[in-house]
Amino acid sequence: NDLDLTSEELERYHIFDVTALGRRLDGTTIGLTGGSLGGALDEAVEASRRYIRIGPSTGWHYYISRETAADPRRGEGCDGAVSDITIPRSRIDPLSLPSPDQLDRMWGSLYEDRLKIIGDSGVIMAFADPAFAESGSTGFETAGAHRFQFNWHIEPSKFDSPFLPEDYRSFQGIVPSVPLGGTDQAAASQNDSYWSPGDRTSDTPFSVGAWVFVESDSAGGIVAKWSNTQEWRLYIREGRYAWFELTDGGPSGDVTVSGPQMSADEWHFILATYNGQGGVNAAEGIRLYYDGEEQEPRSRTTGSEYLAMRNTNDQLTIGEYMGGSRLRAELAGGPLGPFFVPRELSATEVQRLFNLDLIPLGFEDTLGKTGTLGEAPESGKR
Repeated sequence: NDLDLTSEELERYHIFDVTALGRRLDGTTIGLTGGSLGGALDEAVEASRRYIRIGPSTGWHYYISRETAADPRRGEGCDGAVSDITIPRSRIDPLSLPSPDQLDRMWGSLYEDRLKIIGDSGVIMAFADPAFAESGSTGFETAGAHRFQFNWHIEPSKFDSPFLPEDYRSFQGIVPSVPLGGTDQAAASQNDSYWSPGDRTSDTPFSVGAWVFVESDSAGGIVAKWSNTQEWRLYIREGRYAWFELTDGGPSGDVTVSGPQMSADEWHFILATYNGQGGVNAAEGIRLYYDGEEQEPRSRTTGSEYLAMRNTNDQLTIGEYMGGSRLRAELAGGPLGPFFVPRELSATEVQRLFNLDLIPLGFEDTLGKTGTLGEAPESGKR
């Protein structure tokens, strides 16, 4: 265990095989690698003579009969570590996609554990979680210290690539993922000064981040307090470069930090922190992270007259800024939705949060497999 997670956290979120959740189920085959399962598969077999449970330790999972889970090429049954088992789709019996109660059990502890790292004053923008949204509604709330209301411009089920909670393709691992098409697929919060870390005379620390599936042409706002008036924004520019920007509203009052180019067609954890130092050296107080690691800035500038951000008491937006520049990318939601906290996360906290998130997202490298972060499986871009 080199993820710096407790045994309880590993047990809680460990996914025996992500493909069983449907994301990589291509109709005929689920690929299992014995080495990645450790003793989990042995325990499952021991617990039941007839069925093997594959899935997270609680909640959403499949039961597969031992006869079905035999490799016809080698004639071996599931008595221990197995590899490349061929399982006919007709023999797979999903218990059903998660009900709201199942999701609550599966995600409840994840919210709690993420917020322990983010901090008591932080919030998670929990879109696509039935516990924080009404079915068929454009609205959802934040989880955490405060309950802020957000509204999508249109219902996610009507997006260009619709989010459908009953469709396993709307999930990454056990986490909902919502595709934003760069048009009117964005959300905005109620106005509140909570999102404002400046008062014209001084700044205060804050951190903001999100899981983004970055495609070759991805660009636009991720999370921003940059609507009718401007304060700060985290966004992607053409070429797949993440940028973080502050402004005091003056002609020479912009602060910008940009990161290196991100790889395409992969999930990335994009996070920015600011220590609140303000003044003409404000950019030195910004840290930009990709996938848990601080990045050497591609550029770092502070306007010659920057003093501090203004508290505009304006709305926060997800997936856009300034009513345009709308995001072309996919965002993780539910317990892994974008977050904001009015404090500067440390490098250790960023790495720990990244490590915790990898497991419910189902990335293979965390389970001892050979795949890399965000690597596309055989059946699609995931």
